[in-house]
Amino acid sequence: MRRVVVGIILVVLLGITAYRIVGGKRGARGIRGGDAEKPVVELAGVESGTVRRVLSATGNVEAKSEVKVFSKVSGRIEALAVDVGDPIGKQSIIAQIERQEIALRAKQAEAGLYAARVSLDNLEAEKERTERLFAKGSVSQQKRDGIEAQYKTAQAQVRQAEAALALAREELANATVRAPIPGLVAERLVDVGTMVGPSLALITMVQMDTVKAVVDVTEKDVGQIRLGIPAEVEVDAYLDTAFEGHVVSISPVVDRGSRTAKVEIEIPNRDHRLKPGMFADVTLVLEIRKNVPLIPQAALVTEVRQGKSTAAVFVVEGGKAVEREIRVGLANDDRIEVLGGLETGEQVVVAGQHYLKGGEEVEIAQKSP
Repeated sequence: MRRVVVGIILVVLLGITAYRIVGGKRGARGIRGGDAEKPVVELAGVESGTVRRVLSATGNVEAKSEVKVFSKVSGRIEALAVDVGDPIGKQSIIAQIERQEIALRAKQAEAGLYAARVSLDNLEAEKERTERLFAKGSVSQQKRDGIEAQYKTAQAQVRQAEAALALAREELANATVRAPIPGLVAERLVDVGTMVGPSLALITMVQMDTVKAVVDVTEKDVGQIRLGIPAEVEVDAYLDTAFEGHVVSISPVVDRGSRTAKVEIEIPNRDHRLKPGMFADVTLVLEIRKNVPLIPQAALVTEVRQGKSTAAVFVVEGGKAVEREIRVGLANDDRIEVLGGLETGEQVVVAGQHYLKGGEEVEIAQKSP
C-alpha cells in the first residue's frame, strides 16, 4: 500500500513538472496551432541614459565633532545651565563652580601685588638717594651694591605677584565653565552639588550640522576609493531618502584582524535627521557615465563560443530574429551599458529571446495602450 501511494505522488509531481515546462515554452513562443505559427516576442528600445559603478558598505553615523567638557578648577557645582538636547553656542555658560574661595584667593593675590609694588617704590626712592650720595662720596660701594640688590629682588617679587594675580583671576574666570564649541548637549554627566575637577567631565557635546558615516571597506576594494567621490547614505529611519555626501577620509592602514580600512563620508545634516549611532547603508559612487546607450538586462543572451563567454541580443529585421553580438559595460539595477554593437534608437527583444533561432520569423507583441 505504501509503495502504491508513493508511486501516485511521483506520477503527480512528474505531471506538474511537465505541465510547467510545456506551459513555459508555450508562454514564451506563443500558443501554436501548428508548426507554421510564429514565436511572439516583445521589444524595447536602446535608450540614452546614465549608469554608475558603485561599491556598497555598511557602518555607523557619527557626529562630526564630539567633545567632553571638563572644569579646569576643582569645586562644587552651584548651577547647571544646560540639559540633554539643548543647543548651545561657543563660549555659552554650561555650569558655575562655587566662587567664594576662589574669589578670596584672587583678592589675596591682589593684596600681595600691592604690597610688592609699595616695597619696590620705596626701594626705588632709596636707590636714587643712595646714587646721589655715592656720587658725592658719602656712601660706600658696598652700601650702593646692597641697595641695588634689594631693588632687583623687589622687582622680581613684583613680577611674581603679578603672575600669581593673573593665575588667580584665570582660576576665578574658569569657575564659570563655558562651551568650547557650538553644538548640542548629548550627555549630562553631573548634577548640581557634584564635586568636580579636571578629571571629571560635566557634559558631552556634539556638532550635528554635519555628520559622518564611518564604514569598513575590504582591502580588495579600498584601492578603488578616492577622496571627494560622491556617496549616498541610507538609514532605517528614513527608508525613502538617500542622504548625499562625499568621502573625506581614507584610513592609511588596514586592520589586521578584519582586513578592512575605515572610510569616512561627510554628510550635510542641517535638519539633524541623521543622528550619531544610526546604522548606515552606504553606496560609494566610483564612476558615473552619462548619455550612454542602455538596454534592459533581460535582453541579454549569454553564450559560450570557443571557450569564451559572449553577450548577445536579438533584434528584428524584416520580420526575422537576428542575433547580434554586443559589448557591454557598467550595469545598474535592470539596465546595462552597451559599448558596441547597438545604437541608440534600435530595438531589442526582451521577452521570448531565449527560445529564438537566428533567421526565424517572429511576431511582435502589441503593447497594451
